[in-house]
Amino acid sequence: QQQQQHQQEYRCEEQLQQHQQQQQQKQQYRCEQQLQQQQKQQQQPQKYRCEQQQEASTVKRRVGGNVTTVKAPVAIKRFNHGMQGVDRFDQLLSLYSLAKNHRFKKYYSKLEMGLLDFALTNAEIHF
Repeated sequence: QQQQQHQQEYRCEEQLQQHQQQQQQKQQYRCEQQLQQQQKQQQQPQKYRCEQQQEASTVKRRVGGNVTTVKAPVAIKRFNHGMQGVDRFDQLLSLYSLAKNHRFKKYYSKLEMGLLDFALTNAEIHF
């Protein structure tokens, strides 16, 4: 009986050691995978980069009452060019909005008026 108990204890210790070794191997494997992922990320070029400082253009700014030209990156010029339509749309929509200036009992009436606002404002800008 004593020999059987010793053998069982020995087996338990062996199993415990094997389990610990497996856990260590798994942890090492995880660390290696993380390192590989970090290396891949460092090697890949960045997808979203600001335009380089070398490219420059001029943008008109109002300083005081005078209009002056200022050096700016190309991205600023592109942004300003694209935003003029949006700014004009917002300006016209705030002036002649049917949905904002009236109250309706039914929600779908306000929704319809909002869509009509969008259509009329776009028509005024484009035609």
